[in-house]
Amino acid sequence: MLARTAKLLGLQADTPVQFADRSTFASWATESINFVSGLVDSTSGYQVMGGVGNNTFLPNGTYSREQAIATALRLYRCTN
Repeated sequence: MLARTAKLLGLQADTPVQFADRSTFASWATESINFVSGLVDSTSGYQVMGGVGNNTFLPNGTYSREQAIATALRLYRCTN
């Protein structure tokens, strides 16, 4: 959803994060994860989705409300 929204807004991604656990990404999700991790919040300098630490993304992990809010805010800041 984030990648589609960002593309619809005309955002261009920089170099994606090379997550250590990228081999665990579903094949259908890899392109979107790469795109969204290459988007940078112009205010904070953080990637829209930069992983959970230790250079990992944890695609099968949990995603909290707080993470969702931070992600949406970062995506919004990419448009300004």
